[in-house]
Amino acid sequence: MPSTTPQHQNRWGHRARLGRVGTALVLALTVVGVAVAPSAAAPSVAAPSVAAPSVAAVPGATAPQAPAPAAPGPTTPSVSSTAHVQNLGWLPPVSDGATAGTTGRSLDLQALRLSTTAPDTVIRYRAHVATIGWQAWRSSSETAGTTGRSLAVEALQVTLTGAGAARHGIEYRAHVAGLGWQPWRTEGAVAGTTGQGRSIEAVQVRLTTRPSATVTAHVQNLGWLPPVSDGATAGTTGRSLDLQALRLSTTAPDTVIRYRAHVATIGWQAWRSSSETAGTTGRSLAVEALQVTLTGAGAARHGIEYRAHVAGLGWQPWRTEGAVAGTTGQGRSIEAVQVRLMPKVRLAVTADTGMDRAAAGVFAGMGARRTDLNLIVGDLSYQSVGREPAYCSFVNSRVPGPTLVVAGNHEDTLTRNGTIENFARCLPDRVGVTGTYGKDYWVDSGPVRAILISPAIALSTGTRTYRSGSPEAAWLTSVIRQARADGQWVVVGMHKPCLTVGTHGCDSSRDLTDLMVRERVDLVLSGHDHNYSRSHQLTGTTRTPVVVDRDGQYLKGAGTVFAVVGNGGHEARPVRAKTDIWAAANGTNSPGGFVYGFASIDATAAQLTYSLVRTSGGQLTDTFTVSRP
Repeated sequence: MPSTTPQHQNRWGHRARLGRVGTALVLALTVVGVAVAPSAAAPSVAAPSVAAPSVAAVPGATAPQAPAPAAPGPTTPSVSSTAHVQNLGWLPPVSDGATAGTTGRSLDLQALRLSTTAPDTVIRYRAHVATIGWQAWRSSSETAGTTGRSLAVEALQVTLTGAGAARHGIEYRAHVAGLGWQPWRTEGAVAGTTGQGRSIEAVQVRLTTRPSATVTAHVQNLGWLPPVSDGATAGTTGRSLDLQALRLSTTAPDTVIRYRAHVATIGWQAWRSSSETAGTTGRSLAVEALQVTLTGAGAARHGIEYRAHVAGLGWQPWRTEGAVAGTTGQGRSIEAVQVRLMPKVRLAVTADTGMDRAAAGVFAGMGARRTDLNLIVGDLSYQSVGREPAYCSFVNSRVPGPTLVVAGNHEDTLTRNGTIENFARCLPDRVGVTGTYGKDYWVDSGPVRAILISPAIALSTGTRTYRSGSPEAAWLTSVIRQARADGQWVVVGMHKPCLTVGTHGCDSSRDLTDLMVRERVDLVLSGHDHNYSRSHQLTGTTRTPVVVDRDGQYLKGAGTVFAVVGNGGHEARPVRAKTDIWAAANGTNSPGGFVYGFASIDATAAQLTYSLVRTSGGQLTDTFTVSRP
């Protein structure tokens, strides 16, 4: 059973896809005009002082006039790494990607301290230690690893949190015994190895600059204003001056920013891109509404968020991905806008897959989505014990990204269509989960905390009930609350649902379902019923659910959405007549035919977007968004 004290991880945890790194930080902050004071050195390492040059006293001589000290210039933010090495102890700190530890000497890295001078930024990190496993997350010069115990650090995860994480990224790599330098990792991905008994001998850690979006505004009576970036205000507030035109651009690689303006007396103009002018100049016409979106390969890695300050209304909520900011038909001008680029993560979730043609299409579709993380929430191969590696090869040949599994009833000790332990070995944890992988665990992927549990599954270690008062219910509550306190999206995956239009009914636990609704989990995904269904946003209880919102544009914290994604490929089944809590349902008895596919989740800090991705079969479409208030 998982620990009742789950380890903390911040809202910018795992980013599985390698190579998603920003441009290395090489520009001084004179670009943005910010002065940064260096942070204190890591504990136990004294910062050397530098004395000013002295002048020898000569009788009768006049000491030369010292020049006035120059004003301190902007400082480039950096990361400092301090390593504790076998036989050597703590070494002096190094910065900016320099090597912390040793190479070519077969000496284990045993502990590490990291810090950063980036403003409004906290660096968080944790170590996988020989004989111990993953430790709790550390931050800001705290010690990860051990000293005085002769235990090697075998793997490392590093990430950033705080407001500065929107401007800076982190990348790092490990020199591993017998392997040498690994590729660079980013944003919580695992550097090093687990389960191989290989020590890390050295690490390199460095900051990167995140791509940004830039806005240049043309304002009534003022003309074109200087460009601003990173969510700063373009235009004016409190002066009753109309925004009349704007230009947008982005530094994100392989990405095109597209936008259009709704202009007074004109309406919607054509779409513009990459510093072209939207709106008008010289005609005294106000921009009233705005849409912004991203295209190109980079759009899978970045999201765009924007909001408008509207005359008489003030700042509206943040919008994303082409949604309308501002108003139409009200005669209200936009006075200012803020636009920012945000990291995006993409998850794919399916269940009840098997290994037939439909499942092959589902996994190929997941692979084509360039996902950061893939989840299979139970009932995997439907084969016999010993056939698990064949299924793993079936999945891995079609899905290049990391794939995590959790047990369903066909992996339990009764049905025995393979064991979850065997599946966990051939589809291993590649991202550094917390808990018991395959059974009850969680992992952060960008702003999403994915919690995978196995209620009502007969496991070799016992059956989790998740009833009120149980240790596992306490653990789950703690993990959910921790994520919500960090502002993360909370997504729970499990095999057996309680709310369903399938034939099984509530096969898990009413207590569990009520807990998730009470704790305002954003999304719950299940399988078991070999069909597809998705609820509206709900509150209340399992016995008396209450619909909060029906329009598919939900607010975070207002309720919970439930989806059954048992359309992963194996033995499609019918659905019962859906009640008014359901937004969509599809089975073999549905008009238009059965839809095979998976759930796709795109998330930035401001919005979670869910879509049913059809890979074969019928024509059903389903999507919704959850936005921060």
